[in-house]
Amino acid sequence: DGVRFEISDPSEPGQVRIYNVQLHVSPIRDYQKLVPASVKASAVPEPENVPENVADGNLDTRWAAQETQWIELDLGEAQSFDKIALAWMNGNERHYKFKLLVSVDGKSYQPVYEGHSSGGSNDYELYACPGTTARYIRYEGSGSDVSTWNSVTEFWALKSN
Repeated sequence: DGVRFEISDPSEPGQVRIYNVQLHVSPIRDYQKLVPASVKASAVPEPENVPENVADGNLDTRWAAQETQWIELDLGEAQSFDKIALAWMNGNERHYKFKLLVSVDGKSYQPVYEGHSSGGSNDYELYACPGTTARYIRYEGSGSDVSTWNSVTEFWALKSN
């Protein structure tokens, strides 16, 4: 899905420049991102791949940790949201295995999703949790079908506009 432009210059007859423009519409465009007050993780084995990278809006940065580990958004106070957006490094080549858990108090967690990523996208994937209210949102991962590393590039709670 793109647009093709053909541009010619009257001073150069027969010369045509062709431009193909690919259009990308983000799957999170219709949602408000809830900006976390803080982000923490169970482990940070690589100093360049810190927890804060998952909430920087940049799909080229990440948090990474090996084996079963978690990363958690603290929204600062309990808030309602409808979806959780996640993206992974090499998400178009790997199926990441994970759980999503939510908590109001940081002590008692309720699961809202357990499964795998699609393996078909480096962009955001959305996981529905309509009517959820929580302060803490935890991603607990155990790697992918390729390795035991978790490599999360973005992690957001989303509220419908």
